[in-house]
Order: sequence, then C-alpha cells, then structure tokens
Amino acid sequence: LSATVGNPYDFADWLKNKHGRRVQTVISHERRVPLEYHWVEDKLLPELLVQMADGSGDDNHTPALVFSFNRDECWDLAEKLKGLPLVSKAQKAELDEYLSDRNDDLAEGVGPKLRQMLLRGVGVHHAGVLPRHKIVVEELFSRKLVPFVCCTETLAAGINLPARSCVLA
Repeated sequence: LSATVGNPYDFADWLKNKHGRRVQTVISHERRVPLEYHWVEDKLLPELLVQMADGSGDDNHTPALVFSFNRDECWDLAEKLKGLPLVSKAQKAELDEYLSDRNDDLAEGVGPKLRQMLLRGVGVHHAGVLPRHKIVVEELFSRKLVPFVCCTETLAAGINLPARSCVLA
C-alpha cells in the first residue's frame, strides 16, 4: 500500500467486509533505499542543481524533484534553470526526438513554453498544468531525460516517479 494509507488494519478490515475475502495485513519497516538528508548552506538553488546534475554514477543526483510552495515559484525556478547546462547533447537529441513526436500535445496553453524548458532538461508539474502536459513531463522524467521537475506538493499525492533526489527549496 501507499504511505498515504493511515491505518492499514482498518483498510484490510474494510476490504474483508466489503468483498468477503480473507485478507492479511503485512507491514514492513525495511527500506530498500536508505534515506539521506543533506542541508546545504550558502549556495543558490540553481548553482546547487547544476552541481547535482554534474558528474556520472554516484556523483550525479538526478533525476530530482524540486518542490516549491506555489505554481509561480515552479515557473520562476524553471525559467532560471532553463539556460543552465543540465543535459548532454545526447539527451538533448533524445528530448528533441520525443517532443517532435508530441507537437500536438504541447501546441496550446503553456505547451510551447514547457516544450522549450523540457528541451533544456527542466519540467514543471503542478495542479494548473494540463493533464496531457503532465503526462509528457512524467514520461520524460521516468526515462531520465529530464533531470529536474519543478513541482508543488500535489506531485507527492499518488504519483510514483523514479526520483533519485528531492529538493525542498
């Protein structure tokens, strides 16, 4: 079950009563990937994110979700990041190919603006983004072609993306 289920025993009882089937609750506190916390002082956020994307293997901390408090902050940060060296030439070519096949999905609203950001390795995901635009962002992030998605807490509510890091600005 998701971490958002507050009381798994009540949920299991509900399932048993609703469907008349035998249900067993199994709980584990083991984490497959240990959590690490890092406090960063005296570094501007864009500077930190470029450092996170630099390097390979264990030195690269992307893909990463960058949480902001509101939609405007998501767009502001994405604007600051889109000119920075976040993707390789090979990634950029893959991004261009993927986005060329989806011109119709990104043709209206903030689609053209989002397309330019995605080509530079930055996605935006919040409640105000159209569902078809969110799908493109999620797909590129899952393929590890977009190293950063600037998002609000709505992304944490039920979407499972393979983030290596989460940044709380």
